[in-house]
This record gives sequence, C-alpha cells and structure tokens, in this order.
Amino acid sequence: MGNDGLMGDFVHQMTPNQPADLIEPTEEEIRRKRREALFAVYEGMCDQYNVMAKYTRIDAHRVARTVEEYISERRALVYRDRIPSRIQRHKVAGLMASAILSNRPIRMANTNAFGRTRASMDNELFAIHHGLATCAEDCSEKQIKSLLQTRHFSSWENDFAFILRRGSRDNDSLIFIFKTLCLTYFPENLDHHSGTY
Repeated sequence: MGNDGLMGDFVHQMTPNQPADLIEPTEEEIRRKRREALFAVYEGMCDQYNVMAKYTRIDAHRVARTVEEYISERRALVYRDRIPSRIQRHKVAGLMASAILSNRPIRMANTNAFGRTRASMDNELFAIHHGLATCAEDCSEKQIKSLLQTRHFSSWENDFAFILRRGSRDNDSLIFIFKTLCLTYFPENLDHHSGTY
C-alpha cells in the first residue's frame, strides 16, 4: 500500500507539467465554448445588420445540433490527423462553418416580414463571421481592423457567401480557406500551441 503512494509521487515528479493550452479540453468545455461563441457572433451581427436584428432569431435547438456536429467532425479530424491536443483556430473555423451551413441556426423570426422575396444568406454570413472571429481570437484590434478595412473585403465576403450558398461545404476546403486567412492576417494563430476548442 505504501509503494502505491511512492510510485504515484515518482510518476508525478517525472511528468512535466503541460501548459494549459496543451491540455485537451473536455467535450463539455468544447460545447460550452462553441455555444457561447455562436451566440456572441450572432449578437455582434445583429448590432451590425439592422435587418438581421429585426427579422431573424437564433434557434437554440439548431445551435445545439450545430455544436454536436462540430464535436463529431472534430473527433474525426483529431483521429485522422493524430492531433495530440487542442486544434488550431482555422480548423475550428472550417469545421464550425460546415456545421453552421448544415444546421442553419439562424431562422426568420417573422416569415411574413419579407414574404418569399428575401433570399437569405444569413447563415452563410454567420459561418463566415464566426470563422473570422475564431481566426482572430486573441489578436489585436489593429490586426482585425486591417482585415475588415481591406479594400476588397466586402467583395470577398459576398463572393464567399455566394460560394457557400451554392453548397461548397467540404470541411478540408473550408479549413484551408480559413488557414489562408490566418496565414495572411493572423499568422501567430497558426501555431499548435495557440489552439482553441
């Protein structure tokens, strides 16, 4: 019985402490963080777009399905790529974009508001904005503004939304798009040590 205590102390002393960003989060921590991020991005978009604030709502049930799909795809990615700890931000962004597009958590609050004439791209824009927020996590306001104030940003955003609307939802392609964005504007977020959930 005394040896178990000694062995435990020995193992504890010989195991280096891992930095917090290398410790794998639990699935419940992932669920919480992804849910909070989705609601925060939606609120930010409502502040930015009056039409969205007035005529849409975010469906909590679809948010839960979105997060569960993300967790499932994340598990597959971690297994396939043998990722030892947290995954990089651009991978979160790509997997979440795909899950958002599949589950479409933004719904029309009043279906008669625009009748059938409004072709909504709300979920496509939501996927893009969530991806941008994820890629820019922990970056300076100056870095984020440098992207948003780029001369062709709104054209890029509209083109990207149109491509997503047409059904281009391959996880690896979306991950690569967000990786390119990180490479250009947020290169420090490409490190494995700066991963997120």
